[in-house]
Amino acid sequence: MSVTSAISCSSPRSALGPVGLVLAAQLALLTLAGLMAVAIFWNWQLRAKVRAATGELRGLNAALAAEVEERRRAQEETLVQKAYFEQLFKNSPEAIAVLDARGVTAVNRAFEALFGYSREELRGSWPAQVIVPEELRGEP
Repeated sequence: MSVTSAISCSSPRSALGPVGLVLAAQLALLTLAGLMAVAIFWNWQLRAKVRAATGELRGLNAALAAEVEERRRAQEETLVQKAYFEQLFKNSPEAIAVLDARGVTAVNRAFEALFGYSREELRGSWPAQVIVPEELRGEP
């Protein structure tokens, strides 16, 4: 037996024979085609998931944009109302004092004119301490 015949006998090709080689080639092609089919299927599944997620995100973005616009309009309306009531407070012919837990926080011009005290003098005090005469403060 020569060296070349020993090498050729030990290779898998010669052991399979021509029919075996054809079957091995077909199996390799089927395996490759199967792997490609699996890859195509996974790609299709991923694309479907991406499309679904993209659609969901577009819907959420639209809802968020509508919410932001609604909030902007509400803030704008609040600023308009605040300006309106500030002007109403400042320019009212009636004496108005605004109080919180610490006392007077603001008075309008009519209050200053009626009682003769400035905003700074009244800030943090209670109106009864300032505008009610001392002799009448203890009476119910």
